[in-house]
Amino acid sequence: MKFKFSLQPALEKARADREKAEKTLLAARRALADAQQSLDAAEKKLSDLLQRAAAAHDHLVSPPDPANRGRDSAHDLLHRRQTLDALRFESDRQRETVEQARHTVADAQQLAQQRQHELNQTVAQVQSFEKLETKAKQEHQKNLDRKLQDEIDEAAQRRSSN
Repeated sequence: MKFKFSLQPALEKARADREKAEKTLLAARRALADAQQSLDAAEKKLSDLLQRAAAAHDHLVSPPDPANRGRDSAHDLLHRRQTLDALRFESDRQRETVEQARHTVADAQQLAQQRQHELNQTVAQVQSFEKLETKAKQEHQKNLDRKLQDEIDEAAQRRSSN
C-alpha cells in the first residue's frame, strides 16, 4: 500500500506561494535599496548646493580681495547676487526632492516589511503542511506496521491451532 498525502496539492501551492513571496520580497528590497541610493544622492546634492550658496553669500558680503572692497562694479555685485539667488532657488527645489525621496524610502520600507510579513506567513503555511505530511506518513507507517503485526499474529495463531 503506497502512501498518498491528500493535501499534496495544497502543499505544492503553498510552496509556490512561498517562492513567489521570496521573489516579491527581493524585489521590494531592491526597490528600497534604489530609493535609499536616490535619497543619499539627493542629500549629497543638497549639501553641495548649500555649501556653494554659503560660499556665494560669503563672496557677496566680503569679496576675497580686501583691496577691492567698495570698488566692485554694480554689475559684479548684481551678478554675485543673482548667482546666490539661483543657488538658493535650486537648494529649495532640491529640499523638495529630498523630501520626496524620504517619502519614497519610507514607502519602500513599508512595502518591504509587508512583503517580509507575507513571506513569513507563507513559510509558516508550508511548515504547517509539511508537519501534517510528516504526521500523516508516520500514521500511515504505524498502520502498515500494525497490519503487518496482525498478519504475523494471525499466521502464528493458525500455525499453533494446526
